[in-house]
Amino acid sequence: MKIAIISDGIWPEKIGGIQKHTYELICSLSAMGIETAVFYISEKPDWFKMIFIKHVYLFPIQINALPPFFPGHYLLNLYLKSNKIRRELINSNFNPNVVFIQGLIGWTFKNTSFTTISHLHGLEMFQKSFSLKEMIFKKAFQPIAKHIIKHSDYQCYYGPFTAHLLKKLKAKKLIHFPNAVRIIQNISPGAKAGDFNPKNQSISLVYLGRYEFRKGIPLLIEVLRELVDNFQFEFHFIGNIPPNAQFIHPKIIYHGKMNQEQKIRMLLKKASVLVLPSFAEGMPTCILEAMSEKTAIIATNVGENALLVDETNGWIINPNQKCALKTAMEKALKSEPLILLNKGENSYQKVWNNFTWDKIVNHFLNQINGEF
Repeated sequence: MKIAIISDGIWPEKIGGIQKHTYELICSLSAMGIETAVFYISEKPDWFKMIFIKHVYLFPIQINALPPFFPGHYLLNLYLKSNKIRRELINSNFNPNVVFIQGLIGWTFKNTSFTTISHLHGLEMFQKSFSLKEMIFKKAFQPIAKHIIKHSDYQCYYGPFTAHLLKKLKAKKLIHFPNAVRIIQNISPGAKAGDFNPKNQSISLVYLGRYEFRKGIPLLIEVLRELVDNFQFEFHFIGNIPPNAQFIHPKIIYHGKMNQEQKIRMLLKKASVLVLPSFAEGMPTCILEAMSEKTAIIATNVGENALLVDETNGWIINPNQKCALKTAMEKALKSEPLILLNKGENSYQKVWNNFTWDKIVNHFLNQINGEF
């Protein structure tokens, strides 16, 4: 089988859930001997030249992007990216059995000769909004998503939440493709680098992600202001939190944008709890990565988070509720060491049993092998 992957960038050149998903999918298909071509937007086409991935052909594509001050620049740039990738694929010598399209980059893939599988991930543009600005922003992307669903042969879904949305939007055929994580085999059974220091009972909590409205960071900052002087803990932010949004305190550490997986995994390994108070999500890679490092999770009940988090490995709460977030964090901070260790172990077992890349890609290939 030959697969073409279409993506708006690849991790670690570009940070994001779709980009990380693309990278891991490429690596998994390569390991299985699937001939794969990747057509992706890149600002630095030489970025991956030193990386040799067997069975994979890389087609980095550049565009002359419109500047941020140009009205409607994001949507226009998205269209330009999609159109250029489509033309590059058509003009290439690669003839895939199927084209796997990541996110909204499939906007212009209409009336082509290719069989297309689109993965719109969490379909966040159709999830509940918590402000007028957010609602207007989401509505701008809904027609594009509907267009992609209408003109794609297949749609991927993470779980029951996204399957329900796609059925409401009249998707043609559905393929089950949950998100996944690569287990790094450097944790011995029962061990957790973020164990309590018995002398001061101080624990480490962490947020991992971008700074945008739907991530709920201002709400998290409000809660931290109320908790920081009452408990022994450190809180680590991994992501591009701007200075004007930061709460400066000795217990709050800002690491900025990070694209080195080893450093990110080390911080997750040292943490006892990941906190993700999002207003909308798909099936977050950051939760899966934290779970693979035996970390307990506090997350909101949005997207497919309930597939990953329950009372056995953390706390799942309603979105945009400060009281619920504060209560969950207080419960974590008051928990006995063994409770958090057990939750972390349950996190690890859940991803090991259900959400590793080898299992998920085999599941995906078994579905499409029956179709093509």
